[in-house]
Amino acid sequence: MKKTKVNDDPAHQFLIPARKTPALRLREVVYHHIDLDTGYSFAQASPSWVVREIAESARRFAEGPAVLVDAGDTGTWRYGRPDEQEVTVSGAPADLLGWITGRGSGEGLTSSSGRLPDLGPWG
Repeated sequence: MKKTKVNDDPAHQFLIPARKTPALRLREVVYHHIDLDTGYSFAQASPSWVVREIAESARRFAEGPAVLVDAGDTGTWRYGRPDEQEVTVSGAPADLLGWITGRGSGEGLTSSSGRLPDLGPWG
């Protein structure tokens, strides 16, 4: 039987260290609570978790529009292609994460271009 390399796998599977499992499960629970419209929001999640999720989400949009995500004193993150004119989107971390993940309207956010860029699917 031929062994399939991870790189040859059409599902693009990869190994995840066991130490990351609790964080991945927490992410799944929080996102599902929001998706199921239980009344739970990112504003109720741990602020440090929300900030980590914003930072982690930047890699998902590496090929998207150039955006500087500005959460004030909490931090800033660069998204997208560096060769494009950058748009700054500012607001509270929970509102930013809602917009980034497509789980928020963008209410409470401001954009240097006057409109929020389309980041594409969260997936």
